[in-house]
Amino acid sequence: MSADIEDDAVSGVGIVYSSTVVRSGPKDRKLPYGLAHVDLEVGLRVLAAYDVEDDRSIQPESAVVVAEVGRSDAGLPLIKIVRRVRTAVGDTETVAAL
Repeated sequence: MSADIEDDAVSGVGIVYSSTVVRSGPKDRKLPYGLAHVDLEVGLRVLAAYDVEDDRSIQPESAVVVAEVGRSDAGLPLIKIVRRVRTAVGDTETVAAL
């Protein structure tokens, strides 16, 4: 990474832009798993993984919370959806635990 780049904490609240369920891949990874582009309130779009429930993807425009759950071998943040917000009834549902 460049010396000019700094880490900065941001809110993980955002809206799903798009998502998909991955059903094939390396044998060392639990399948299926989901990937979603999430537009954060601060104006960033991030790619986040999530645990798949009932073999369905998270729908676009769903409100979610993401968090950094580790770093890659290259030192980049690994981001995961940790909570889905049910906007219709105002409560929250845990999607994946840290």
